[in-house]
Amino acid sequence: MHGAAFELRASVGPETVIALTGELDIAAAAQLDRTLTSIDLSAVQRLTLDLSGLEFMDAVGMRAVFRVRDICLEDSVALTVLRGPRAVQRVFQLTNTERLLPFEPA
Repeated sequence: MHGAAFELRASVGPETVIALTGELDIAAAAQLDRTLTSIDLSAVQRLTLDLSGLEFMDAVGMRAVFRVRDICLEDSVALTVLRGPRAVQRVFQLTNTERLLPFEPA
């Protein structure tokens, strides 16, 4: 284990925010997916995925972030991804996928 347990906070509305803290791994990715599928995206104009509180993210976590992107594209929801700390952003840099997400500073 790396550090803090995973926590997800969602503020749902036209400007929805999903804030993640702790470790985004396989168990946490499943929780993120359940949360995302429980939101009625037809009422959402913009979704902000906040990675700034993450301490760790593995490849499964990265795929979960891309699933959020894909769902937003399918439902015509604008997406903003708030950058995670260096260790998290490094996963996107090493896989050359950082340019595929609409990152903004946290």
